Amino acid sequence: MSAKIYVSDITPLMDENKLNSVLPLIPKWRQEKILRFRFLKDRGASAGAFLLLSHALEREGIHAGYDMDEFCYNSHNKPYLLPPENEQIYFNLSHSGKYVMCIISDTENGCDVQEIKEGGDDIAERFFSQKEKEYLRPLSPDDRVRAFYELWALKESCLKIVGSGLSHELSAFSVDPKTFKIEGLDGLATCTLRLYNIDREYIFAACASDLPEDVQIVGLNV
Repeated sequence: MSAKIYVSDITPLMDENKLNSVLPLIPKWRQEKILRFRFLKDRGASAGAFLLLSHALEREGIHAGYDMDEFCYNSHNKPYLLPPENEQIYFNLSHSGKYVMCIISDTENGCDVQEIKEGGDDIAERFFSQKEKEYLRPLSPDDRVRAFYELWALKESCLKIVGSGLSHELSAFSVDPKTFKIEGLDGLATCTLRLYNIDREYIFAACASDLPEDVQIVGLNV
């Protein structure tokens, strides 16, 4: 299975009545996780991410309804699926602002969506590599903000594919935002990086061995 990427606007799930209307479509174990979130926006994002994953799996002919089994987890506590045919399906989910993002494939993968906000200089100086900081410094303020979020999303997608998350030193590896080359992070020799233009106010990034050129925009129909 080549990698496929899906994105959905979860704004409808920020309404509590609409969120409650989709909960019966979600397995009990996932409902329990959703309802543990204190804030509606977090519950909506968690529900939306699962519904998007379900859509992606159904497109591959894999049942992902109310009785779907719980995720399996690797040694880094990264989830994956083991469908009836016993072939691992790797996936990754991300959400920010009004969007959720999902990537599925038959090899390890990672994705990240970031809503563009102000700032980022302090984070870059503390956590980015020297090469990345040198890339950001000469840019105009507006360009630097966008470039920061591009780098942040690309680096996050790299960390997600290796499963180490923020436990890995962010400054220990570099991403070149022009060539999408990765330096200093083991296990990504066959992987590529890509940015996707969907909404000017957001950055969408993915990392996998076989990335599609486009993403599929999905309506949640709630």
